[in-house]
This record gives sequence, structure tokens and C-alpha cells, in this order.
Amino acid sequence: EAYGSRSADQTAAVEATSIIEGIDAEYYGVATDNLADPVYMGASNFVFALTDGSRDPVEFWGGADVNNTKFVFIYNLYENFDLSGVDIYASADAIEEDSGIHKGIKSAKVYASRKFDDLFNTKPLVLKEGYEDASGPDENAYYSADAQSEWKGVRYIAYVFTIGDSRYGACRLEELKAFGKLSAVQDVEEEEKKLPAFIDVKADNGVIARIFALSGTDDLAKLGANLKVDVDDSQKSLEFVNDSLPYYTAKSIYKVCVVDASGSEIDLGGRIVRLSIPVKDKTLTLACVDDYGAEIVSTGLLNDCLTVETATLRSYALVEKAGGLSVGSFNVKTLLWTVAVITSVVSAGFVIASAFVAIKLFKK
Repeated sequence: EAYGSRSADQTAAVEATSIIEGIDAEYYGVATDNLADPVYMGASNFVFALTDGSRDPVEFWGGADVNNTKFVFIYNLYENFDLSGVDIYASADAIEEDSGIHKGIKSAKVYASRKFDDLFNTKPLVLKEGYEDASGPDENAYYSADAQSEWKGVRYIAYVFTIGDSRYGACRLEELKAFGKLSAVQDVEEEEKKLPAFIDVKADNGVIARIFALSGTDDLAKLGANLKVDVDDSQKSLEFVNDSLPYYTAKSIYKVCVVDASGSEIDLGGRIVRLSIPVKDKTLTLACVDDYGAEIVSTGLLNDCLTVETATLRSYALVEKAGGLSVGSFNVKTLLWTVAVITSVVSAGFVIASAFVAIKLFKK
């Protein structure tokens, strides 16, 4: 017998919410020796289904090598938690009739730590180890345990499974859960260090080379870069440029390279360099110079500097156009001079002819 009165409060008990519900796995898949580096091999559903709050079956493949294969699911909690327990809902075990292979998971372990690098160096919580009966299916497919006492202030949690399915290499699960509360002490997030997208190195004569980083992880400070610029105004070098560019006149040549502290040239490894050469005359342009000749390059004017971008620094000549515009292969100035000479000759011939006619008339 039992006696009592109906309670006024008929509120249903509130079920604790998993702290990984709605969180996708940071890393997941098949691992062998290195549990921190699982490689995704395949799944019939998204891995998100393991923490969506609904016990829908999901199968992961890639574990045919059952002797050394483990299925790993790692979750980042994004804050520090004091864990109180974990739950695992696996798919029901079954025995394949022709092979006697188990379809359910063979073992289940859970790891937790504050730092990712320590995750698999800690003692795991073992929820399942081996099959209850090798000849028959395990009746239990739900595993629950209280958290280990040292699981305080943890940020990462990992579920590791082994399987007995050597035919398909499949790990069959339904839902993963973890419970706990926010820790009183939270780690201060370190501000992500942003490397500069470029560095400027300047020569004594005002020439600047802006070296752009290859990527966001390219630390340009490690190059130890300095800019070496030698200016060549020798007549021989200038004539070499003039011979290559008949409609331009070279003013000076800048031999440019990026060197380290010892003066040795640095391999820029494909980095883009913006070279800026200060000029007073805005009509000047740049020509790239090598052992075979010179060629006008595309430039821009920025802060009173002629600029050119390149992945290969060479020598550069400041050049100006020769007087007059070029038409086809002729220089207009030269053409006009030639016409003037011809006109003069013709005019002179006309004067001589006129004088000859006058003399004849006089005599007549």
C-alpha cells in the first residue's frame, strides 16, 4: 500500500542538454597510430548527425584494417568546462550469419583535456572493451559513465571506437553526448598574430623595394632583407640600352638586388616585389635591362616614383623618348629633317634652273 495526495507541481523533469549538441566535429575519421590526425574516409550521413539531438543511425566506413584502425571524433568545446558525464548511443549489435562478424562497436573510449596537444596523452575513460559474447550480439548499445575527477576546465573531448566488422569496415553510431558546466576559470584567448602582408626595404639613394608575402603564414622578417642598388651612368652601358631602344635615350641604369646582412643575394622564392625609383621628370619611363638588351616595361607613377612590379628583380634603366613621335619604323623628327633637306635641294635646283633660263633670255 501507498498513501499520499496529488502534487500541485506536475512539471516534467528537465533532461540535461549535451554540451556538444549542435557542434560539428573538429576532426573525425579513421586513424591508426596517431589519434590526433584522423583521416576522413566516408560516411552515409553527415558527421553532424552524431550531435544533432536525434538518434538517427549513421555509418562510417574505412576501417577494414580492424587490427589497427580506430574511428575518432574530436570536439572543440570553445570554452572551458567541468565535465560531469558522457553518453554514447551506438547502433544495435547483430551477428552476420555467414561470417559471424559483429556489426556493433567493439570498444569505446573517451578522452578530455584543456589543450589539444595533451588530449591523447591523458588517461581515457573506458565505456566498452570487447564483446560480451563472441558468438552472439551484444544486447547493450547504450553506454554512460560519470566524468573522471580530473576532467575540470577541459576544452577538447574525443570519442574513440574500434570495430569488429572486418568485411565492411563500418562503425555504426547514433548519438554522442557530453555533460557539464562552464568552468569558473576561462582561458584568455590569445590574439591571433597577424604577419605583415609586405615589408619595405630602402636603399641609400631613395629606391624602395616592397616585398609582398607569399601567404598569411609567410614571415617576411625572417628574410633579413636589405636593398642593394648600384647606379650605372657609364657611356658604354647607356649606349647598350640606346641600341636596344632606338626611339629612347637612356639616362641612368639601376642594378637592383635584395641581399642579406652579409651582402649575399636572397632568393625571393616567387614573391612579388614593387620597385619604386624616385624621379623628378615625370616624362621618364623604365626599361628592363639584361645581358641581351633592354625592353620597355609597364610602370606607374606613385608618390613621385616610377614603380614596376615583378617576381624577378633585374637592372632597370630610366629612359626618355627621343624627340618626336615614331610612325611605323620612322621617327617623325628624322622624317621632317629629311623632307626639309629634300625641299632645300629641290628649291636650290629651282633657283639654278631659273637663273639658267634668265641667262638664256638675256642673251637672246
